[in-house]
Amino acid sequence: MKKILFAIILIVTTFSYSQEYLPMLEDGNAWGAKTFDIYEPTIYYQFSLGEEVNTNNNTYKRIYLDGNPLECLIREDNGIVYHIDSNNVEKILLDFTLEVGDVFDRNPISCFIGGYTETTVLSITYEFIAGENRKVLEMEGFFDSEYWIEGVGSTIGGLYSGIEGIEGGSYLNCFYHNGETFFFNNQTECNIVLNINDFNINDITLFPNPIIDSSILSLPTKAAIDYLKIYNISGRLIKEDIITSDNYILNNMDFSSGLYFYQVSSKGAVLKTAKFIVK
Repeated sequence: MKKILFAIILIVTTFSYSQEYLPMLEDGNAWGAKTFDIYEPTIYYQFSLGEEVNTNNNTYKRIYLDGNPLECLIREDNGIVYHIDSNNVEKILLDFTLEVGDVFDRNPISCFIGGYTETTVLSITYEFIAGENRKVLEMEGFFDSEYWIEGVGSTIGGLYSGIEGIEGGSYLNCFYHNGETFFFNNQTECNIVLNINDFNINDITLFPNPIIDSSILSLPTKAAIDYLKIYNISGRLIKEDIITSDNYILNNMDFSSGLYFYQVSSKGAVLKTAKFIVK
């Protein structure tokens, strides 16, 4: 009788702590990353998945950054996320099959700077995150712990792991899944643009740049841009304005000579941050 009872308990326990792997690279998923650097202003980035690409007998999805296709390809299989870079070399990007104490040698993806250091699995838990019960791996971080969340990615950069981001450090700002936006790292604003494919980020332009007399910031109608912020080289906000048309004029008389950043947004979602120079 005791053997039967033990077997039942074992079966129930195994069922309770095992679940089907939640895929991370589902169509429609998008990740918002936010940089942190004491020497530069905050910059937002959006990652999404594009078309399928068949190579090396595997099917990958292309990564898009701010709506623009990158050379990096990514796929997942049985809890492991792989990437293949422009050198046609496949490496493991995230591994959700690791156990506590396992050491993982990060393999940075070539599309943007990631961490190069080793990291160790500190703990594994199952938590209700983004509408699902998900496996969470606590990884040893450089400053604070980094968490790999099944079906979501890393709390550092979403699709990539490690303390380094595209410019300085970064962290996952928000995650879009099944029509909902979920926030991470105590953030309340999301830079993910759901209609990113309706226009090209490169259509948002400032010309001429540098500004010698005056320049026109051209804003595509489909982007529905409604707000502008301008930062100086120290990251201090020096100007903000409501956008009511598809063109906005910047005059050099309003600025001292030097390097600046403009940031445009739509309904609170940052669409683009770019540098400009005032002569």
